[in-house]
Amino acid sequence: MKNSLNLFVIIVVLCLLFACDNTAKVTPGSSLTDVVDEPSTTNTTIDLEGKTIDELRILRNEIFARKGYIFKDAFLNNHFSKQEWYTPNKDAQIDLTDAEKEYIASIKKEEASLQPFEIPEGYELLTSISRLGNKVDGFTPRIIKQDIDGDQIIDEIQLTKSKKDNARVLFVSLSKRNDLQKIYITNDEDDITLPYLEVKDNIIKYGVHQPGSGHFETNVTLTYNPKINNLQLTHYTNSSSIMYGTVSKEYDVITGDYTFTEIAATIDDDTMRTTVNKGQQESRVLTPQDIDEDLYFYLEMIGIQYKDDFYDDRYCEEQLIEHLVLEFTYGKLSYVDDVYKKALQDFINSIDVEALIASSDNRYFKTYRLHRDWNLNYIEEDECEDTLYLTIDVDNHSAVIMINNCALVKEDGETIHSSEQSTMFEYSIETNCIYKFKRVTGAG
Repeated sequence: MKNSLNLFVIIVVLCLLFACDNTAKVTPGSSLTDVVDEPSTTNTTIDLEGKTIDELRILRNEIFARKGYIFKDAFLNNHFSKQEWYTPNKDAQIDLTDAEKEYIASIKKEEASLQPFEIPEGYELLTSISRLGNKVDGFTPRIIKQDIDGDQIIDEIQLTKSKKDNARVLFVSLSKRNDLQKIYITNDEDDITLPYLEVKDNIIKYGVHQPGSGHFETNVTLTYNPKINNLQLTHYTNSSSIMYGTVSKEYDVITGDYTFTEIAATIDDDTMRTTVNKGQQESRVLTPQDIDEDLYFYLEMIGIQYKDDFYDDRYCEEQLIEHLVLEFTYGKLSYVDDVYKKALQDFINSIDVEALIASSDNRYFKTYRLHRDWNLNYIEEDECEDTLYLTIDVDNHSAVIMINNCALVKEDGETIHSSEQSTMFEYSIETNCIYKFKRVTGAG
Protein backbone atom coordinates (compact mmCIF):
# COMPACT_ATOMS: atom_id res chain seq x y z
CA MET A 1 0.00 0.00 0.00
CA LYS A 2 2.85 2.35 0.94
CA ASN A 3 4.63 1.61 -2.33
CA SER A 4 1.43 2.35 -4.29
CA LEU A 5 1.02 5.66 -2.47
CA ASN A 6 4.59 6.64 -3.23
CA LEU A 7 4.10 5.79 -6.92
CA PHE A 8 0.95 7.94 -7.00
CA VAL A 9 2.80 10.88 -5.48
CA ILE A 10 5.60 10.55 -8.03
CA ILE A 11 3.09 10.53 -10.88
CA VAL A 12 1.34 13.64 -9.52
CA VAL A 13 4.66 15.47 -9.18
CA LEU A 14 5.67 14.55 -12.72
CA CYS A 15 2.32 15.81 -14.02
CA LEU A 16 2.75 19.08 -12.20
CA LEU A 17 6.25 19.47 -13.64
CA PHE A 18 5.58 18.54 -17.26
CA ALA A 19 1.87 18.65 -17.98
CA CYS A 20 0.66 21.87 -16.42
CA ASP A 21 1.35 23.76 -19.68
CA ASN A 22 -0.93 22.12 -22.26
CA THR A 23 -0.12 24.62 -25.03
CA ALA A 24 1.66 22.98 -27.96
CA LYS A 25 5.12 24.34 -28.73
CA VAL A 26 5.86 25.15 -32.38
CA THR A 27 9.21 25.64 -34.02
CA PRO A 28 9.65 28.23 -36.79
CA GLY A 29 8.37 26.93 -40.10
CA SER A 30 5.84 24.49 -38.61
CA SER A 31 2.12 24.78 -39.27
CA LEU A 32 -0.72 25.00 -36.85
CA THR A 33 -2.10 21.91 -38.60
CA ASP A 34 1.07 19.97 -37.74
CA VAL A 35 0.80 20.30 -33.96
CA VAL A 36 -2.91 20.28 -33.03
CA ASP A 37 -4.53 16.86 -32.86
CA GLU A 38 -8.02 17.72 -31.72
CA PRO A 39 -10.24 19.75 -34.12
CA SER A 40 -11.81 21.56 -31.16
CA THR A 41 -8.55 23.10 -29.91
CA THR A 42 -6.73 26.13 -31.21
CA ASN A 43 -3.05 26.94 -30.77
CA THR A 44 -2.24 30.64 -30.52
CA THR A 45 1.52 30.45 -29.99
CA ILE A 46 2.70 29.84 -33.57
CA ASP A 47 5.95 31.62 -34.50
CA LEU A 48 4.99 33.92 -37.40
CA GLU A 49 8.48 35.00 -38.38
CA GLY A 50 9.56 33.96 -41.88
CA LYS A 51 6.13 32.85 -43.03
CA THR A 52 4.77 33.89 -46.41
CA ILE A 53 1.62 35.96 -46.73
CA ASP A 54 -0.32 32.89 -47.94
CA GLU A 55 0.84 30.85 -44.93
CA LEU A 56 -0.24 33.66 -42.61
CA ARG A 57 -3.63 33.82 -44.28
CA ILE A 58 -4.11 30.08 -43.75
CA LEU A 59 -3.05 30.29 -40.08
CA ARG A 60 -5.45 33.17 -39.43
CA ASN A 61 -8.39 31.35 -41.02
CA GLU A 62 -7.57 27.99 -39.46
CA ILE A 63 -9.05 29.30 -36.22
CA PHE A 64 -12.40 29.61 -37.99
CA ALA A 65 -11.94 26.32 -39.88
CA ARG A 66 -11.54 24.40 -36.61
CA LYS A 67 -14.86 25.81 -35.48
CA GLY A 68 -16.58 24.49 -38.64
CA TYR A 69 -16.73 27.72 -40.63
CA ILE A 70 -17.53 27.22 -44.35
CA PHE A 71 -15.38 29.42 -46.61
CA LYS A 72 -16.67 31.16 -49.72
CA ASP A 73 -13.12 31.90 -50.85
CA ALA A 74 -12.00 29.18 -53.32
CA PHE A 75 -8.38 29.19 -52.14
CA LEU A 76 -9.24 28.72 -48.45
CA ASN A 77 -12.04 26.24 -49.13
CA ASN A 78 -9.73 24.14 -51.31
CA HIS A 79 -7.01 24.12 -48.64
CA PHE A 80 -9.14 23.22 -45.62
CA SER A 81 -11.22 20.66 -47.48
CA LYS A 82 -8.06 18.57 -47.74
CA GLN A 83 -7.53 18.52 -43.93
CA GLU A 84 -8.80 15.37 -42.19
CA TRP A 85 -9.87 17.29 -39.11
CA TYR A 86 -11.99 19.84 -41.01
CA THR A 87 -15.73 19.37 -40.42
CA PRO A 88 -17.72 22.10 -42.17
CA ASN A 89 -20.90 23.12 -40.38
CA LYS A 90 -23.33 25.56 -41.94
CA ASP A 91 -24.89 26.19 -38.50
CA ALA A 92 -21.56 26.79 -36.75
CA GLN A 93 -21.53 29.58 -34.15
CA ILE A 94 -18.15 31.28 -34.23
CA ASP A 95 -17.13 32.60 -30.81
CA LEU A 96 -13.55 33.77 -30.36
CA THR A 97 -11.61 33.81 -27.12
CA ASP A 98 -9.54 36.84 -26.16
CA ALA A 99 -6.38 34.85 -26.96
CA GLU A 100 -7.70 34.00 -30.42
CA LYS A 101 -8.65 37.61 -31.11
CA GLU A 102 -5.18 38.75 -30.06
CA TYR A 103 -3.60 36.03 -32.20
CA ILE A 104 -5.64 37.04 -35.27
CA ALA A 105 -4.63 40.67 -34.75
CA SER A 106 -0.94 39.70 -34.59
CA ILE A 107 -1.24 37.73 -37.85
CA LYS A 108 -2.97 40.64 -39.59
CA LYS A 109 -0.16 42.92 -38.46
CA GLU A 110 2.42 40.53 -39.91
CA GLU A 111 0.40 40.25 -43.14
CA ALA A 112 0.31 44.03 -43.44
CA SER A 113 4.10 44.17 -43.21
CA LEU A 114 4.37 41.76 -46.14
CA GLN A 115 1.64 43.44 -48.17
CA PRO A 116 2.06 47.17 -47.50
CA PHE A 117 0.38 48.39 -50.67
CA GLU A 118 -3.22 48.19 -51.70
CA ILE A 119 -4.33 48.54 -55.31
CA PRO A 120 -4.55 52.30 -55.89
CA GLU A 121 -7.95 53.90 -56.17
CA GLY A 122 -9.29 53.93 -59.72
CA TYR A 123 -7.76 50.57 -60.69
CA GLU A 124 -8.99 47.00 -60.53
CA LEU A 125 -7.25 43.64 -60.82
CA LEU A 126 -7.68 42.08 -64.24
CA THR A 127 -9.99 39.09 -64.07
CA SER A 128 -8.76 37.43 -67.26
CA ILE A 129 -5.18 37.44 -68.47
CA SER A 130 -4.02 36.07 -71.79
CA ARG A 131 -1.15 33.58 -71.64
CA LEU A 132 -0.49 34.29 -67.97
CA GLY A 133 2.76 32.71 -66.90
CA ASN A 134 1.57 32.19 -63.31
CA LYS A 135 -1.22 29.78 -62.47
CA VAL A 136 -4.42 31.30 -61.13
CA ASP A 137 -7.81 29.89 -60.17
CA GLY A 138 -9.82 30.34 -63.32
CA PHE A 139 -10.85 33.98 -63.69
CA THR A 140 -10.33 34.86 -60.02
CA PRO A 141 -8.22 38.02 -59.80
CA ARG A 142 -5.00 37.32 -57.91
CA ILE A 143 -2.00 39.40 -56.94
CA ILE A 144 1.15 37.64 -58.14
CA LYS A 145 3.69 37.08 -55.37
CA GLN A 146 7.35 36.36 -55.98
CA ASP A 147 10.66 37.09 -54.27
CA ILE A 148 12.06 39.23 -57.07
CA ASP A 149 14.78 41.05 -55.13
CA GLY A 150 16.04 37.87 -53.42
CA ASP A 151 15.72 38.92 -49.77
CA GLN A 152 13.40 36.07 -48.74
CA ILE A 153 10.46 38.50 -48.46
CA ILE A 154 7.59 38.14 -50.88
CA ASP A 155 7.20 40.95 -53.44
CA GLU A 156 3.98 41.79 -55.27
CA ILE A 157 3.04 42.38 -58.88
CA GLN A 158 -0.47 43.59 -59.62
CA LEU A 159 -1.73 43.61 -63.20
CA THR A 160 -4.55 46.12 -63.23
CA LYS A 161 -6.91 48.01 -65.48
CA SER A 162 -7.81 51.67 -65.10
CA LYS A 163 -11.52 52.19 -64.51
CA LYS A 164 -11.25 55.52 -66.31
CA ASP A 165 -9.72 54.61 -69.68
CA ASN A 166 -9.04 50.83 -69.62
CA ALA A 167 -5.27 51.45 -69.49
CA ARG A 168 -3.31 48.35 -68.49
CA VAL A 169 -0.94 49.12 -65.64
CA LEU A 170 1.45 47.03 -63.56
CA PHE A 171 1.99 47.96 -59.91
CA VAL A 172 5.17 46.49 -58.44
CA SER A 173 6.03 46.44 -54.74
CA LEU A 174 9.60 45.37 -53.92
CA SER A 175 10.44 44.77 -50.28
CA LYS A 176 13.83 46.47 -50.73
CA ARG A 177 12.12 49.69 -51.79
CA ASN A 178 9.66 51.87 -49.93
CA ASP A 179 7.43 52.75 -52.87
CA LEU A 180 4.81 51.32 -55.17
CA GLN A 181 6.10 51.52 -58.74
CA LYS A 182 3.64 52.08 -61.57
CA ILE A 183 4.43 50.63 -64.99
CA TYR A 184 2.24 51.78 -67.85
CA ILE A 185 1.62 49.02 -70.41
CA THR A 186 -0.96 50.25 -72.90
CA ASN A 187 -4.17 52.20 -73.29
CA ASP A 188 -7.11 50.48 -74.97
CA GLU A 189 -10.47 52.24 -74.92
CA ASP A 190 -12.03 49.40 -76.93
CA ASP A 191 -10.80 46.82 -74.43
CA ILE A 192 -9.51 44.41 -77.08
CA THR A 193 -5.81 44.31 -76.22
CA LEU A 194 -4.76 41.08 -74.54
CA PRO A 195 -2.10 41.61 -71.85
CA TYR A 196 0.63 39.10 -71.11
CA LEU A 197 2.48 38.70 -67.81
CA GLU A 198 5.04 36.22 -66.56
CA VAL A 199 7.08 36.38 -63.37
CA LYS A 200 9.94 34.02 -62.61
CA ASP A 201 12.78 34.46 -60.14
CA ASN A 202 14.13 38.01 -60.63
CA ILE A 203 12.54 38.59 -64.05
CA ILE A 204 9.23 40.14 -65.05
CA LYS A 205 8.05 39.77 -68.63
CA TYR A 206 4.98 41.57 -69.87
CA GLY A 207 3.48 42.70 -73.13
CA VAL A 208 0.39 43.15 -75.23
CA HIS A 209 -1.11 41.31 -78.16
CA GLN A 210 -3.73 42.64 -80.56
CA PRO A 211 -5.26 39.79 -82.58
CA GLY A 212 -6.94 40.06 -85.94
CA SER A 213 -5.96 40.27 -89.60
CA GLY A 214 -3.20 42.73 -88.66
CA HIS A 215 -1.28 41.04 -85.84
CA PHE A 216 0.61 43.30 -83.41
CA GLU A 217 2.66 42.22 -80.38
CA THR A 218 5.06 43.93 -77.97
CA ASN A 219 7.04 42.31 -75.14
CA VAL A 220 9.17 43.89 -72.42
CA THR A 221 11.60 42.20 -70.02
CA LEU A 222 12.53 43.71 -66.65
CA THR A 223 15.32 42.18 -64.56
CA TYR A 224 16.11 43.00 -60.95
CA ASN A 225 19.48 44.78 -60.66
CA PRO A 226 20.90 44.63 -57.10
CA LYS A 227 23.31 47.49 -57.85
CA ILE A 228 20.40 49.94 -58.13
CA ASN A 229 17.93 48.03 -55.89
CA ASN A 230 15.40 48.13 -58.67
CA LEU A 231 14.11 46.53 -61.82
CA GLN A 232 15.88 47.47 -65.04
CA LEU A 233 14.60 47.28 -68.61
CA THR A 234 16.78 44.65 -70.30
CA HIS A 235 14.99 43.49 -73.45
CA TYR A 236 12.34 44.76 -75.86
CA THR A 237 10.71 43.08 -78.86
CA ASN A 238 7.83 43.98 -81.14
CA SER A 239 6.34 42.56 -84.29
CA SER A 240 3.53 43.30 -86.69
CA SER A 241 2.17 41.38 -89.62
CA ILE A 242 -0.28 41.83 -92.45
CA MET A 243 -1.28 39.64 -95.33
CA TYR A 244 1.96 40.14 -97.28
CA GLY A 245 4.61 39.96 -94.59
CA THR A 246 5.89 40.68 -91.09
CA VAL A 247 8.24 43.17 -89.47
CA SER A 248 9.93 42.41 -86.16
CA LYS A 249 12.57 43.93 -83.92
CA GLU A 250 14.63 42.61 -81.03
CA TYR A 251 16.52 45.10 -78.88
CA ASP A 252 19.01 44.20 -76.13
CA VAL A 253 18.82 47.31 -73.96
CA ILE A 254 21.97 46.41 -72.01
CA THR A 255 24.34 45.88 -74.96
CA GLY A 256 22.51 48.26 -77.31
CA ASP A 257 22.41 45.67 -80.11
CA TYR A 258 19.23 45.35 -82.13
CA THR A 259 18.04 43.30 -85.09
CA PHE A 260 15.37 44.56 -87.50
CA THR A 261 13.87 41.78 -89.64
CA GLU A 262 11.40 42.15 -92.51
CA ILE A 263 9.73 39.25 -94.31
CA ALA A 264 7.72 40.35 -97.33
CA ALA A 265 6.34 38.98 -100.59
CA THR A 266 7.82 40.23 -103.85
CA ILE A 267 5.48 41.97 -106.28
CA ASP A 268 6.15 39.75 -109.31
CA ASP A 269 6.02 36.17 -108.04
CA ASP A 270 4.66 36.35 -104.48
CA THR A 271 7.74 34.61 -103.09
CA MET A 272 8.82 35.67 -99.61
CA ARG A 273 12.11 37.48 -99.09
CA THR A 274 13.81 38.07 -95.75
CA THR A 275 15.85 41.17 -94.98
CA VAL A 276 17.85 41.42 -91.78
CA ASN A 277 19.45 44.68 -90.60
CA LYS A 278 21.49 45.08 -87.44
CA GLY A 279 22.50 48.17 -85.52
CA GLN A 280 23.30 49.65 -82.14
CA GLN A 281 21.40 52.12 -79.99
CA GLU A 282 22.78 53.01 -76.57
CA SER A 283 20.19 53.74 -73.89
CA ARG A 284 20.71 54.87 -70.32
CA VAL A 285 19.66 52.68 -67.39
CA LEU A 286 15.87 52.49 -67.69
CA THR A 287 13.76 51.63 -64.62
CA PRO A 288 9.98 51.42 -63.99
CA GLN A 289 9.87 55.18 -63.38
CA ASP A 290 10.87 55.74 -67.02
CA ILE A 291 8.22 53.52 -68.57
CA ASP A 292 5.48 55.54 -70.25
CA GLU A 293 4.08 56.17 -73.72
CA ASP A 294 7.10 58.29 -74.71
CA LEU A 295 9.53 55.51 -73.82
CA TYR A 296 7.57 53.00 -75.91
CA PHE A 297 7.71 55.44 -78.83
CA TYR A 298 11.48 55.76 -78.35
CA LEU A 299 11.84 51.97 -78.43
CA GLU A 300 9.57 51.74 -81.47
CA MET A 301 11.71 54.25 -83.38
CA ILE A 302 14.90 52.22 -82.95
CA GLY A 303 15.80 50.80 -86.37
CA ILE A 304 12.88 52.51 -88.10
CA GLN A 305 15.23 53.76 -90.82
CA TYR A 306 15.03 50.23 -92.25
CA LYS A 307 11.27 50.42 -92.68
CA ASP A 308 10.03 51.66 -96.06
CA ASP A 309 8.01 54.89 -96.37
CA PHE A 310 7.45 55.39 -92.67
CA TYR A 311 7.88 59.15 -92.70
CA ASP A 312 7.27 61.92 -95.22
CA ASP A 313 10.51 63.86 -95.82
CA ARG A 314 8.49 67.07 -96.33
CA TYR A 315 8.04 67.23 -92.56
CA CYS A 316 11.52 66.06 -91.67
CA GLU A 317 12.38 68.94 -89.32
CA GLU A 318 9.48 68.15 -87.00
CA GLN A 319 10.19 64.43 -87.01
CA LEU A 320 13.92 64.92 -86.49
CA ILE A 321 13.34 67.11 -83.44
CA GLU A 322 10.88 64.53 -82.10
CA HIS A 323 13.62 61.90 -82.34
CA LEU A 324 16.18 64.22 -80.72
CA VAL A 325 13.84 64.80 -77.78
CA LEU A 326 13.54 61.04 -77.26
CA GLU A 327 17.28 60.52 -77.60
CA PHE A 328 18.17 63.24 -75.10
CA THR A 329 15.58 61.83 -72.68
CA TYR A 330 16.31 58.09 -72.84
CA GLY A 331 19.60 57.76 -74.73
CA LYS A 332 22.96 57.19 -73.08
CA LEU A 333 24.58 60.08 -75.00
CA SER A 334 28.09 58.76 -74.40
CA TYR A 335 29.43 61.32 -76.91
CA VAL A 336 28.17 64.29 -74.84
CA ASP A 337 30.18 65.73 -71.95
CA ASP A 338 28.24 65.56 -68.65
CA VAL A 339 28.51 69.33 -68.20
CA TYR A 340 26.33 69.80 -71.29
CA LYS A 341 23.74 67.03 -70.95
CA LYS A 342 21.19 68.81 -68.80
CA ALA A 343 21.35 72.05 -70.82
CA LEU A 344 21.15 70.14 -74.12
CA GLN A 345 18.09 68.21 -72.94
CA ASP A 346 16.37 71.45 -71.94
CA PHE A 347 17.40 73.08 -75.23
CA ILE A 348 16.04 70.25 -77.39
CA ASN A 349 12.76 70.16 -75.45
CA SER A 350 12.35 73.93 -75.83
CA ILE A 351 12.63 74.04 -79.64
CA ASP A 352 9.77 75.78 -81.39
CA VAL A 353 9.40 73.72 -84.57
CA GLU A 354 7.33 76.34 -86.38
CA ALA A 355 9.89 79.04 -85.59
CA LEU A 356 12.66 76.76 -86.81
CA ILE A 357 10.93 76.07 -90.13
CA ALA A 358 10.04 79.74 -90.60
CA SER A 359 13.63 80.91 -90.06
CA SER A 360 15.67 81.74 -93.14
CA ASP A 361 18.48 79.34 -92.26
CA ASN A 362 16.52 76.57 -90.44
CA ARG A 363 18.23 77.52 -87.21
CA TYR A 364 16.99 77.70 -83.64
CA PHE A 365 19.00 79.07 -80.68
CA LYS A 366 18.76 79.72 -76.96
CA THR A 367 21.15 81.27 -74.43
CA TYR A 368 22.37 79.67 -71.19
CA ARG A 369 25.01 80.13 -68.50
CA LEU A 370 26.74 76.77 -68.54
CA HIS A 371 29.71 77.74 -66.32
CA ARG A 372 32.13 75.47 -68.07
CA ASP A 373 35.37 74.72 -66.26
CA TRP A 374 37.89 76.15 -68.68
CA ASN A 375 40.95 75.10 -66.67
CA LEU A 376 42.80 78.16 -67.92
CA ASN A 377 44.58 80.46 -65.45
CA TYR A 378 44.00 83.66 -67.40
CA ILE A 379 40.21 83.20 -67.50
CA GLU A 380 39.00 84.41 -64.14
CA GLU A 381 35.22 84.48 -64.57
CA ASP A 382 32.53 82.72 -66.57
CA GLU A 383 29.86 85.39 -66.49
CA CYS A 384 28.85 85.90 -70.10
CA GLU A 385 26.05 84.05 -71.84
CA ASP A 386 26.60 80.82 -73.76
CA THR A 387 24.49 80.06 -76.83
CA LEU A 388 23.15 76.76 -78.14
CA TYR A 389 22.19 76.41 -81.81
CA LEU A 390 20.41 73.72 -83.82
CA THR A 391 20.73 73.89 -87.59
CA ILE A 392 18.96 71.42 -89.90
CA ASP A 393 19.83 71.08 -93.59
CA VAL A 394 17.38 68.54 -95.02
CA ASP A 395 18.65 68.99 -98.59
CA ASN A 396 22.18 68.01 -97.57
CA HIS A 397 20.96 65.40 -95.07
CA SER A 398 22.78 66.96 -92.13
CA ALA A 399 22.09 68.53 -88.75
CA VAL A 400 24.38 70.28 -86.25
CA ILE A 401 24.00 71.17 -82.59
CA MET A 402 26.55 73.83 -81.67
CA ILE A 403 27.47 75.14 -78.23
CA ASN A 404 29.25 78.51 -78.05
CA ASN A 405 30.96 78.83 -74.67
CA CYS A 406 32.29 82.19 -73.59
CA ALA A 407 34.25 83.47 -70.60
CA LEU A 408 35.68 86.86 -69.60
CA VAL A 409 39.38 87.53 -69.70
CA LYS A 410 40.30 90.18 -67.13
CA GLU A 411 43.35 92.27 -66.38
CA ASP A 412 43.64 94.25 -63.15
CA GLY A 413 39.95 93.61 -62.54
CA GLU A 414 38.90 94.98 -65.89
CA THR A 415 37.44 92.89 -68.73
CA ILE A 416 39.76 93.18 -71.72
CA HIS A 417 38.02 90.65 -73.95
CA SER A 418 35.97 87.49 -73.92
CA SER A 419 37.25 84.07 -74.85
CA GLU A 420 35.00 81.74 -76.81
CA GLN A 421 35.05 78.10 -77.73
CA SER A 422 32.58 76.15 -79.88
CA THR A 423 31.63 72.49 -79.61
CA MET A 424 29.67 70.96 -82.49
CA PHE A 425 27.76 67.69 -82.57
CA GLU A 426 27.32 66.62 -86.19
CA TYR A 427 24.60 64.26 -87.41
CA SER A 428 23.57 62.76 -90.73
CA ILE A 429 19.88 62.56 -91.66
CA GLU A 430 18.91 59.12 -92.94
CA THR A 431 15.78 57.38 -94.23
CA ASN A 432 12.55 58.24 -92.39
CA CYS A 433 14.20 61.37 -90.93
CA ILE A 434 16.23 59.32 -88.47
CA TYR A 435 19.51 60.97 -87.54
CA LYS A 436 22.82 59.25 -86.92
CA PHE A 437 25.59 60.75 -84.82
CA LYS A 438 28.79 61.30 -86.82
CA ARG A 439 31.36 63.17 -84.73
CA VAL A 440 32.18 65.94 -82.27
CA THR A 441 34.29 68.86 -83.50
CA GLY A 442 35.50 71.99 -81.76
CA ALA A 443 36.96 75.39 -82.45
CA GLY A 444 38.13 78.24 -80.27
